[in-house]
Amino acid sequence: MEHRIIDLLAGAPEGTYQQKPIETYLAMQKNIGTSLCDQFIPANPLSMGDKGYEAGTHKTATTGIEQIVRDGIAIDSPEAVVTHLEEKTFPDLRRQIESWKQNGASMEKEQCRQILLGEETTQLLLGADILKVPYAHALFPRLLYGVYGYENYFMAYALYPDIIERYFSLTADLAVHRNRAVVSAYIAGKLPPLLRLDHDMADSRGTLVGIKSLDKIWFPHFARSIKPLLDAGVKMIWHCDGNLMQMVPRLLEVGLVGFQGFQYEDGMDYEKICRMKTRDGNSLLIEAGVSVTRTLPFGKPDDVRKEMKWLVDHGPKTGLFLAGSSSIAPGVPWENMKTFVEGLKYYHQHGREGLSGIPTPAKKPLQMIYPAGLLSKAPDPKLSPEYLLRQYCPEDEKAYLNLMAKAGFKNWTRETLEPWLNKVLPEGFFVIVHQPTQKIVAAAMATHNPRPEMPFGGELGWVAGDPEHAGHGLGQVVCAAAVRRYAQAGYHNVYLFTDDFRLPAIKIYLKIGFKPFIRLPDMEGRWKKICSELKRPYEPVKKSK
Repeated sequence: MEHRIIDLLAGAPEGTYQQKPIETYLAMQKNIGTSLCDQFIPANPLSMGDKGYEAGTHKTATTGIEQIVRDGIAIDSPEAVVTHLEEKTFPDLRRQIESWKQNGASMEKEQCRQILLGEETTQLLLGADILKVPYAHALFPRLLYGVYGYENYFMAYALYPDIIERYFSLTADLAVHRNRAVVSAYIAGKLPPLLRLDHDMADSRGTLVGIKSLDKIWFPHFARSIKPLLDAGVKMIWHCDGNLMQMVPRLLEVGLVGFQGFQYEDGMDYEKICRMKTRDGNSLLIEAGVSVTRTLPFGKPDDVRKEMKWLVDHGPKTGLFLAGSSSIAPGVPWENMKTFVEGLKYYHQHGREGLSGIPTPAKKPLQMIYPAGLLSKAPDPKLSPEYLLRQYCPEDEKAYLNLMAKAGFKNWTRETLEPWLNKVLPEGFFVIVHQPTQKIVAAAMATHNPRPEMPFGGELGWVAGDPEHAGHGLGQVVCAAAVRRYAQAGYHNVYLFTDDFRLPAIKIYLKIGFKPFIRLPDMEGRWKKICSELKRPYEPVKKSK
């Protein structure tokens, strides 16, 4: 955040933050109404100037250092990564594990003391109105790109998975001991039983390594690492960076209870995530944020208001925290920051009534249509051999309802499904089966649903996909199959409804041939924004006069 904005929010003269960073940063937090803080880093903004990192900033393995050297070993190849792991890292981990086995009681006592000293000191500094929650105390296996750099580490990950897993396994062995000490600190200090786990494992395209490899060599050791905390009742949430959708259900399955920080433009489906449940069937804890990469730096005050309302409207009914989606970098206009802080204060005081205190009319859903002249040319994307596209049958009911639940459509029952079965075209209810497990992992309906502007119209509806099978093009396949069915049946008016923030779904619809339908004045601007975010051409169809 720009130093001058910290000064403004703290109510201090410009230049005060640089002279008194801790006092000014704390005054800002109190003035904006912060009620919970896990990561208190008051000097962090000093690492940047008003335009971001400046010349002379220390470079690291992930920020352009020319040569990476660890313990005298030049990390210039994947084999060098393996050499360092085997000669340095593994022996060090084994020594630490053995030390915990031999001196566990005294080491646990000392680690507990250090945790409590840090947490209690920060809580005293924050005062009675801001709750300090523990942060970053848990040990678990990480991807070591921060140590070895992206290129050589990820080549080593691909070429030597047994070595990489050995690191994960040894780290988990150590984590079991260390995290028992963390539990002791929670108990001794009566600390709030919440902990955010923070490690970036995705970029805008998806996970940094294949999800199947994580299933095989990372998740079992991660689950073992955090078990002492889970057994003690500590609720853990995960920091999301990039498109983490494939990991979301897996993290919930191993026992996490929520998420923090979402990059919506990268495909993080906030609404779907907020509809998910923990493995115990409870609503998630969500630390939702106004986008620090899109809305705050590039939007307008009204965009900030709308996004905050959207976060509240679609977030969990309890356990929702509002913030920025991540660190707020320099370049955010003051008017946007001012509106953001006003929103935080308003919702803190009034809850879900709306930023203005007056109910805001809900946006009408966006509509898309399939050009009639292109129906006969609808694409026919192919599936990989492990998947099968077929028609729904009555025996699929239980599996289909399970899919809808995993896709975020809560409260879908037989009673919900039956009216749609009466609307779906014959041979128009498509499902995709994962053949090795025989699970239904995607579905879409071609329904007959005429409207005044769509006589004898067909509505593509209830498109759903299993998050565990994301990235295989299943959404494209079921949607394209439904469009081809409409063409076969002689339809000329084929349409669908969607929402502004359903970017992953809209990307699929655009790819298979649907076009934005401008039926209301506000929709042109909304669609232009969406197409810009998705880097797709804006090619609308306007309502005929």
